[in-house]
Amino acid sequence: MNKLEEHFRRVAGTEQVKFYAILDGAAIPNLLDKLYTEGAPRFECLYRGELEPDMAEVAPYLVELDLDSEFFQWLLSGAGQAWGIFCYCDASLDLAAVRRHFRKLNVVSGPDGKMLMFRYYDPRVLAMFLATCDVVQLSEVFATRMSLFAERDDGARWKGFCVSTASELVTINI
Repeated sequence: MNKLEEHFRRVAGTEQVKFYAILDGAAIPNLLDKLYTEGAPRFECLYRGELEPDMAEVAPYLVELDLDSEFFQWLLSGAGQAWGIFCYCDASLDLAAVRRHFRKLNVVSGPDGKMLMFRYYDPRVLAMFLATCDVVQLSEVFATRMSLFAERDDGARWKGFCVSTASELVTINI
């Protein structure tokens, strides 16, 4: 069993949470085919509106996870390939609420004030970004009181992130 799966199953046994992944269509060949197959999980694109097919193929997708599903096992098999990040949050938050939260992170202002797309869902980016955040930025990222997880190295190990009651970044190594 993957270390992330072990951690998620421990959490699921003690807390009322929902599990999600933000998947990078640009990193996962044929992701849309996988999402549209029968028995696939509920998902929403993190970009707004009707997308052209080539943009839809590379867009980020928020996916609600069932830890006992084949889809979840398939995701874990992609560890080490930077397919995306995982999170869990309070079970009272539905897919639409979690999507609204993550959509706020899609665009950032560059040094020249120009708006840029931000690929925070790339696990190689997330850890570096969070390490540089101030208290205000951390409160924006973790506004829904969630925990985020990004693969490390070859995907055999994971790093988890959350914010303490003192608004400080807390990391755990899995």
